Order: sequence, then structure tokens, then C-alpha cells
Amino acid sequence: MSIDSRKENRDSLQIPGATLEAGVSLNLSNDSNISRRKLVAIRYQEELKLREASPDKIFYDGVNLRELDPNLITLSPDSKENPRNWTQRAKWTTTTLMGGYCFLPPFASTIFAPALLLVMADLEIENPTLGAMQISIFVLAFALGPIFAAPLSESYGRTIIVRTCNILFIAFSLGSGFAQNAAQLAVCRFFAGVGGSGGLAVFGGVVADIWGLEERAKASALMSTLLILGPVIGPACGGWISERASWRWTCWVPAMAAAALEITSLLYMKESYIPVLLERKLLKSKRLHPENDLYTVIELRADRVSTKRTGSLISSAIRPVIYLLVDPVLFLLSLYFAFVFGEVYLLIVTFPEIFGSGYGHSAGFVGIDLLAQG
Repeated sequence: MSIDSRKENRDSLQIPGATLEAGVSLNLSNDSNISRRKLVAIRYQEELKLREASPDKIFYDGVNLRELDPNLITLSPDSKENPRNWTQRAKWTTTTLMGGYCFLPPFASTIFAPALLLVMADLEIENPTLGAMQISIFVLAFALGPIFAAPLSESYGRTIIVRTCNILFIAFSLGSGFAQNAAQLAVCRFFAGVGGSGGLAVFGGVVADIWGLEERAKASALMSTLLILGPVIGPACGGWISERASWRWTCWVPAMAAAALEITSLLYMKESYIPVLLERKLLKSKRLHPENDLYTVIELRADRVSTKRTGSLISSAIRPVIYLLVDPVLFLLSLYFAFVFGEVYLLIVTFPEIFGSGYGHSAGFVGIDLLAQG
């Protein structure tokens, strides 16, 4: 046998050994990653238990556990990628824009009220109850929309849900102005209310995302003020708009205002929900470093109901209903606010009949009469 052939045989015998060494090295690396991730998971659950007593229920991204595993993706505690570290200008810009999303739907729900008699005459609605339903059905949608908008915002982010709902509000508000009968108007008003409820469902989460407990009171006060002013200012504007132009403009004006708000939001409003920001950072990091086994604490949380978004959505939608039924304090408070809201809108739908037909007030002055409820 030649020397070359023996060398070739020897080399061929060494190849499995080399492959075995590479395989062992790969397995050791994988085992090391798994052990580090398990350690992070244990420490993360311990940190969550320690933070349960904290009144500030912000999402914890495990930033102080990164030293245990460099593959753990977190938001930098000192950078602007964390919403709590935004500048005051950025925080107030987002808060004000969310206030606009909270102001417009209640405003649109009542701007229509002083022109109710004009609407009934134009669409040949003879039943007063059917006429009043054109206002109340908008408010009914406020109760149904948040059941889906709030959990969706926890899956896809605050901004995309608010903006999508606002587009729905714009589309059906425009449709309301083109309605030719009571059925068309009722359907458009209902879906406009569903779209408008997106901001009402998400604003509390946005405030908690970007403001600490010490600063949150001012932001919440601004939101609450705009939320309350909407139903008060709406009739005063709607009465004169319907008298000088047409009742249809009481549907188109809120749609145009919402369109302007949408454009401003696209330019200046940023995402504030930390889990969504983490997922975006994880995807970006995986594109830059595909060889690393990167992950976030979202994969480690014990309270994850389902890895599928559908299961999580259903669970989140059912949870408020369960809380309402099993918590007496929450049920009584909800009952109280339902009574107050019902009384306010009872006055709104009866004022046009009382002061319009009864006292001969024009639509503009009926809107001024409705300022008394504020």
C-alpha cells in the first residue's frame, strides 16, 4: 500500500472524530443557552412577586436580568426607546393627541342632538323613539367597542388600534351624513360609535405607559376634562351648524376633525406599549444577529394564556365581564355611572322636543339650552 493511500485512510478515520468534537461543542453551547434562560425565568418570576406590592403596575421587561444572559432583549433604562424616558414635550404631545381621540366621539354623539327634529323631518321618521335611537345607538357602541379594542391594543399596540378605530369612525361618520333613511343612519351611527370607542378604551393604558405615578394626575385630569367637555360642547356647536347649513354637517364636521387628528397622530404620536416595543426590538435584533438565540421576557411570563393571539384576545375580552359580575364594588360603581350617563343622554334626546316643539326654540338655541346640563 502506498504512503499516500495510508495517509488518506488515516485522514478519513479522523473525520468522524472532528465531527464528534464539533457536535459536542454545539450541544454544550445549546445546553448553556438553555440553562441561562432557565435561570433568567426563575429570577424573573421572583422579581414579579417582589413588584406585586408596587402601585405602579408597569410592564417589567427584565432589564436588570440582562447580565445573566446577553441573549435577553430589553429596553435600555436610560434611552428614549423606553416611554418613561421620553421628553416632557413628547409625553404631552402623545397625551394631548389621545385627549383628542377621547374628545371627538362624545362630541359627535351629542352634536347631532339639537337637529333631531330636522333629522326626523328630513328622513320621514314619525316615531319619537326611533328618532331618539339615532343618538342612543351611538352611545351603545361605546359599551361594545372597548371589549375588543382594549385586548387588541395589548396584542398589536396602542397606536395602530387607536388609528384603525379612528379611520372606522371617520368612514361611518361620513356615511351618516349621506344616509337616506333611518336604518342607514342607525347602522352608520352605530359603527361610528364603535370606531370612536377605540380612544376611550386605550387612553388609560397610554397614560400609564408614559407617566409615572407622581406625574400621572395632570395627564389624567386633561383626559377627563376633554372627555367631559365633548358631550357639553357638542350640542352648542351642532345646533348652529344644522340651522345655518344642514343637519348632515353635524356628521361631517366631526369626521373632518378626526381626519386632521389622524394626520397629526401619524406624524407625532409614537407607540408606548412596552411588550410591543420589545417585540419590535427583538425582530430587529434577530435580523442583525440571526446566529444568536435571542428572546424577551414575554416568552417567560407564567400568565401567558395562549401563544395564539386569538386565545389571548378572547381571554382579555371575557375578563372585564367576569370582573364586573364577581366584584361588588366594581358592579355598583358601574351601575352608578350607567345611571348618570343614562340621565345625561335622556336630557339630550328630550330637550329638542321640549324646547324645540314646546317653546319654539330654533335648533341653534336648543343647542344653547343643552349647555345647562354641563
